[in-house]
Amino acid sequence: FNIFYDHVVAVNHEGLITHFQPRGSSPLLLKHATTNEGVEFIELSETQFLVPGFIDCHVHAPQYVFTGTATDKPLMEWLEAYTFPAESSLTD
Repeated sequence: FNIFYDHVVAVNHEGLITHFQPRGSSPLLLKHATTNEGVEFIELSETQFLVPGFIDCHVHAPQYVFTGTATDKPLMEWLEAYTFPAESSLTD
């Protein structure tokens, strides 16, 4: 993993990272963040850090065909409805 010091991270209203760059290389981004209404500017102290959300991107072979389906379901409900039936149809 990498640790980046003194960088600017811009996050849109949907929570997606839109910019990530060294602080000195982004004067327009900083100006936009500090002068526009509806834009919140948060500067972290030296003892704070930012960790983006982790997304589990791994799938097992029987789950591949169901990627992106029923993403609103809790995990066990999704497994029972899609993965487990697909796994039970497989043979060694």
